[in-house]
Amino acid sequence: MSDKEGIHPNASIAIPVLQTVSLRKILEFFGEDIVALEAEGGTTGGNTEVLNELYGVDFVDIKGEIINIKYKQERNLSGGSKNPLDAHGQKIMLDNIEEKLESIPLLDEVIQLPDISVSKFTIEVIDDAFAKIAAEVTPWFDGNRNRFLMTGVNDPAEDRPGSQAKRPIDEVLLRNRGLMKGQGFKARVINFRRVIETARVYGSEEELYLAHWDGPEDHFPNFPAKIGEYMYENILPDTYAELNYYYPDAQSIIQLDGWVSR
Repeated sequence: MSDKEGIHPNASIAIPVLQTVSLRKILEFFGEDIVALEAEGGTTGGNTEVLNELYGVDFVDIKGEIINIKYKQERNLSGGSKNPLDAHGQKIMLDNIEEKLESIPLLDEVIQLPDISVSKFTIEVIDDAFAKIAAEVTPWFDGNRNRFLMTGVNDPAEDRPGSQAKRPIDEVLLRNRGLMKGQGFKARVINFRRVIETARVYGSEEELYLAHWDGPEDHFPNFPAKIGEYMYENILPDTYAELNYYYPDAQSIIQLDGWVSR
């Protein structure tokens, strides 16, 4: 884990981050806890014909295949899942991808099984300790309910300048290894954007937010540091976890105020 040097002691915003958008990794990390997931990807390639080598003119006949996934967990009358992303469910999903998309050759004669990038996913978390933490920073929440939905969204990785730089973009690229450039191989991460109570469990139509952020362009996030820190330490997997601290400046623009990763 990196140290917290540079983090402002009064930082009140902390966004938990997953340093990959790989469907395979997200299935591995969260499995049956996933209740909704959207992903897209595929392979692009083609035959290149050199028309003029001197002037660098190439013609590329591009061919490609794209897969889209829009998964939503369905429940039966007893409350169990009809389509859980357990080992069997994951195999069904990945078998379809492997059937339709080609494996990807990497350096050193390594072959990457086909993978696609997750654009958004939601997990259901049942956690008494988290309920207590959330109650400390949420005036309306009493901590007596312990089921929550946590949603992450595919965003550009933050490039840290100056003394806080460490090659974050390079690391994210490596962790997205095997994803094609046009479908997520760029430096992308999953930022957790919201935490709500599980309305379907408590019989409410209202979404009661414990934490909420609309992404990098949202200058007024409501993501209490205690909630972000608990998710970073207890929900996100080791080696792929990151936590970004922010503060609003005089113009109410959020600025990175330090980060930790493990």
